[in-house]
Amino acid sequence: MNARDSAARCTAALHNMSVPPRSVIDLRPLHTAGDSRSRTPRPRNGQRAARASGPSGVLFARVHLVGLLHDGCAHRPCGRDIARGIGSSVPIDLLDAVALLRAGCAAPEALDAARRACEALSTAALHDEFLDHIEALGPMDLPLLLLARPAKSRARAAACRLEPLAALRLLAGTAGGLFVRSRAPSAGLFLGGAPGSWVDSTDFDYYLPLGAPASASDDTGDPA
Repeated sequence: MNARDSAARCTAALHNMSVPPRSVIDLRPLHTAGDSRSRTPRPRNGQRAARASGPSGVLFARVHLVGLLHDGCAHRPCGRDIARGIGSSVPIDLLDAVALLRAGCAAPEALDAARRACEALSTAALHDEFLDHIEALGPMDLPLLLLARPAKSRARAAACRLEPLAALRLLAGTAGGLFVRSRAPSAGLFLGGAPGSWVDSTDFDYYLPLGAPASASDDTGDPA
C-alpha cells in the first residue's frame, strides 16, 4: 500500500466515525490578584479591554516541606542540612514526617525524641506508620480541591499559614499539580533519596479555584 492509499483510508475512517467527539473542555489558566498575568490586556487601538476570565484562584497556603519538617513553619523556606542523612538507610524526610506525626506538634524537644525513636524503624515500617497517621487525621476541614503550583517566593503568603499537621495532610494528598482531599494519601513526596524514587518538587503554593466548593458542606448547599 502506497502513502496515497494509506492517507485516503485514514481520511475515510475519520469521516465514517459513528460517534464523533462531542466534548468541549474550557481550560482557564491560573490568574491571581497579585499575578502580573491577570492584568487587563490593552488592545492595539489603545482602549482598555476587560478580561473575561479574571482571577481564577486565590492563594490558600504555602508549604515548604523542608521548613515544615525542620520546625513546623511550612510557609517559609528553610535550607536543607545536606550532612543529615548521610549513611542513613531510610529517607530522612519520611523519618522526620513520622516523627512530626508522632509528636503532634513542632516543639523541638518532642520532635527530637520522636526522631530518635524513629531511627530504629525500617523504611517499610515508616511508610506504613505514615499512612496510618495521615488517614487518622481525616479531612481536617481542608478544601475539596486545590491547585498545587511551584512556590513563588515573591508572592505574599504570611496570612496563609497552616498548622504543621494540616500542611502534612496537604502534601500527602498532592500529586499531578492538584490536592484532592478524597484521594488516598501517599508518602511519595517524602521519599527523596530512597532507591528508585525521584521527587521533583516539594514546595507548593496552593490555590483555591474561584467558584469551587471549599468544603463538603459547601458542595451540598449547607452553610459553611
